[in-house]
Amino acid sequence: MRVPRPVDRATRYDVPMLRLAVLFALCLLLIILLADTANLGPLHRLYDFPHGDKAGHFVLLGTLSLLVNLAALEKLPHRNPQTVTLIASGAIVLLITLEELSQLWIPSRAPDWFDLAASYAGIITAACVALRLSAHLRRQREPSRQAG
Repeated sequence: MRVPRPVDRATRYDVPMLRLAVLFALCLLLIILLADTANLGPLHRLYDFPHGDKAGHFVLLGTLSLLVNLAALEKLPHRNPQTVTLIASGAIVLLITLEELSQLWIPSRAPDWFDLAASYAGIITAACVALRLSAHLRRQREPSRQAG
């Protein structure tokens, strides 16, 4: 019989972060697929105002980074939070860089280094937010952990 591991309540969130991160990543993959096939539909309106696509990159990759980092920090509570966040964010940076470079071979797409810069800015900003939020939640839950 397998004995379940005790849950570290200091880093658990009320929302299942891993599920949210996976769901959001799948949505982002769908958006990339739609862009690659020139079928963005209503999302193409981001291009209607100056730098709208850059704002989209910042928000989308920032959201992905926030969710992935919070999920990683939740799943690896006894690891150094900065190391966990660096590795998780580094993986996102690597994947989005490869995605942007892949646009060199997709006729309907054109790689844009400013898009990549906006993506990096979103990833870094959200990683910092995830670290602070995780630390805040950990401090907030410490007294209840000691009392229980």
